Amino acid sequence: MEAINDPHALLRSPDPASRSGRSDRYVGWSRARQEVLVVIVVRSGGRLYGGNAWTANNGYLKLYEEGRDDERTDPG
Repeated sequence: MEAINDPHALLRSPDPASRSGRSDRYVGWSRARQEVLVVIVVRSGGRLYGGNAWTANNGYLKLYEEGRDDERTDPG
């Protein structure tokens, strides 16, 4: 939840890799892990459910550090 609640987190909604269109992709800082994470959550009934998470690669780190979310490119 830390990465999702990061005030500087980036959000792609829906997640560009989602087949159903019901998942979102967050890129945010995790204080517990001391690193930027990519977090996939599924929206259902107005709630978010954790799907998957991993350490951000260099492309997502760059987007996070620049504080922007460019929908035209997917660094994943």
